[in-house]
Amino acid sequence: MQSNKNFNDAVGWSENGRGAVRSEVVTSGYDVLDTRLVGGGWSRGAVTDLQCDLDSSQELALLLPVLASLTRQEERWVLWVAPPKAPCASILRAAGVDVSRVLVLHTEWVDDVVGIMERALTSGRYSAVLGWPKSANYNHAKLREAASRGGSFCMLLREPGSDSITDVDLSMKVTKACDGVAVEIMRQYGGWVVPRFVLNLESRNAVGSPSGDIVRGPWQGTLI
Repeated sequence: MQSNKNFNDAVGWSENGRGAVRSEVVTSGYDVLDTRLVGGGWSRGAVTDLQCDLDSSQELALLLPVLASLTRQEERWVLWVAPPKAPCASILRAAGVDVSRVLVLHTEWVDDVVGIMERALTSGRYSAVLGWPKSANYNHAKLREAASRGGSFCMLLREPGSDSITDVDLSMKVTKACDGVAVEIMRQYGGWVVPRFVLNLESRNAVGSPSGDIVRGPWQGTLI
């Protein structure tokens, strides 16, 4: 874990530093889900609204394969903004996520979740930005523009039953199921609404377990 004082020097950020931006769509890691998503996976530069139980790590496991892919293939960071619980490094490692590429800003250090997400996405330093906003009262067009400019994935994680968002690219509801999670695609740009189906989380593609540790804020200097 990096200290606050030398964090920026240690990660070697430059003003315009970013890793190589790859394909516009990255597989979700689950064939059953990919066949139901436009383009066959998660879309880069898009805003995804994911309604799930924020107290459960099971639903969040839906994102682990793409996080593993991004942290291994890009020289950029994955940023978690105000998660309700600290991510478990051992679970991330077991899923193949390089946790040395994971940055976490905890709730007590964040006043403006979406504002930080916009700045992070625009910077191009992050392959993905995950945020846990407390309300839906913000400009999604600005988030999409920031994600597109940075060539990044933008994920909004909210409680089930939260206020409806109609101007995101993809809106999904994820709940617990006996054999994994139940997924309902409520909106996707250029595609169809998909009724509830069950996804077995054990069916994801297996990858190795890298070493490293999660880097946690706050930090001195310019982060975003």
